Amino acid sequence: MVSRWNKFHRSIARAECSFISGQFDLLIDQPGDIKEYIESGKFKPVLTLWKERIKNFENVPTPQEKGVDFIPLLRIRGLVVQNGTPTERVEKLEAGLQDAFNSLEFQKTLQERMLDLVPYPTDPLLTIREQVQLYEQLYDFMGIKH
Repeated sequence: MVSRWNKFHRSIARAECSFISGQFDLLIDQPGDIKEYIESGKFKPVLTLWKERIKNFENVPTPQEKGVDFIPLLRIRGLVVQNGTPTERVEKLEAGLQDAFNSLEFQKTLQERMLDLVPYPTDPLLTIREQVQLYEQLYDFMGIKH
C-alpha cells in the first residue's frame, strides 16, 4: 500500500531526490528521464502507462494486464507554421525536418534518451484530433467546461 501520496514537484530532479530519500513510494516519469537510475537498479519499473508493453521493458505490465481500463493521455509536441505560410516553404521545411528525423545521428539520440520506446504516429494530425476528443470526454465526465 502506498503510504505517502500527493507529492507534486515542478522539477524532475526534486522528484527523483524525494523518491530516493523515501519521501514517497512511487514515481511516475518517462524512462528516458530516469534512465541512469533504471540501468543502475535503483529504480524498478513496475507499470507502463501505455496500451501495450514497450520496447526495452517487455517484462513490465500494462494497466490493462492489471485489470485497469486505461487510455494513455499523450503529450504531443510538434512544430507549426503560421497559417498562410507559402506552400513551397512548408514543403521545404517538412522535407528538411523529415531528413533530420531520419538521420542516423537523430535516431541514435532518440535511442540514447529512450525516446523511441513507443512508435511515432503515422498520422500526427489524426492523433491530435483523437487526443482532443479524449480530453473533451474526460472534461465532460468531470464536469469541467471546455
